Amino acid sequence: QGFTSPNCFLMGNLNITNCTFTNNTASNNGGGIYIDESNPKIYNCTIADNEANNQTGYAGGVYFDGTSQPIFGNTIAYFNTPYDVKKVTANPSPTNPDINNCDFANFTSPFYTQGNTINDPEFVDHSNGDYRISAKYFSPCIDEGNIAYYLPSLSIYDIRGNGYNRIVDAKSATTYDIDMGAYEYEYLNEWGNPNANYKVAQNDSVFLEASKDNIVIYPNPVTEQFTIRLNSEVEEKVIIQMINTIGEIEWEGQIELVEGMNHYTVNRNGLAKGIYFIKLNYIYKKFKTFKLIFN
Repeated sequence: QGFTSPNCFLMGNLNITNCTFTNNTASNNGGGIYIDESNPKIYNCTIADNEANNQTGYAGGVYFDGTSQPIFGNTIAYFNTPYDVKKVTANPSPTNPDINNCDFANFTSPFYTQGNTINDPEFVDHSNGDYRISAKYFSPCIDEGNIAYYLPSLSIYDIRGNGYNRIVDAKSATTYDIDMGAYEYEYLNEWGNPNANYKVAQNDSVFLEASKDNIVIYPNPVTEQFTIRLNSEVEEKVIIQMINTIGEIEWEGQIELVEGMNHYTVNRNGLAKGIYFIKLNYIYKKFKTFKLIFN
């Protein structure tokens, strides 16, 4: 997981996530990925600008034979020649139960089902190798993934790794959505938190930092409890909420900040393992939200 790959020949039931397959050429079969007698899971990958140059029935992006049954989730296949995805000679159907929340240019119909789309993903500059998705051109891939196809056991980051968290939501304060493709979009979301401030300290992977507001939440992942360290310019009350991935408040508490540096330890409160979002509701400024993994 998490790499830029040359042409890939797959045999075996692998999990592939957070990868890009770009600018590869093959004489036939799959220019980017050729799947032979295998059932891999391909999640949050970007497959673009690949070519199978001798056989028009094959796919430049992904080609798989009739005995293979790959599962695609949150994946982009676009700008591949002559086709993006092929099963033998058939184009993919957006109603295929094994293809969900994907953007494939050669879907058999433009009707949007199962979260799939046929629209241009609006890369920042694919001609020059920049496969991040762009808000400037209203990418249809931002926040349109499905966390069911997110594998935090492999990585909580996108392809860039340490410092670029997955699931930084742009649409709602009560739902938490992942993007399609290998890159999570970097933006200033409605909570006022740019993704650049969601980073893990380079010298200590247990810290989750928000450098703009001098907030540190650690350890991450959490076992029994975590500590919030933050600097406040005023005395005020802050409501802490632990929110699950479907937007439900699992626990709520209150802390009273003093002027200067504050340290508060919060117990796990019996919560099951998984991803949670810690929301700090201030009186005098906009609330802040951070992601934690509970083991």
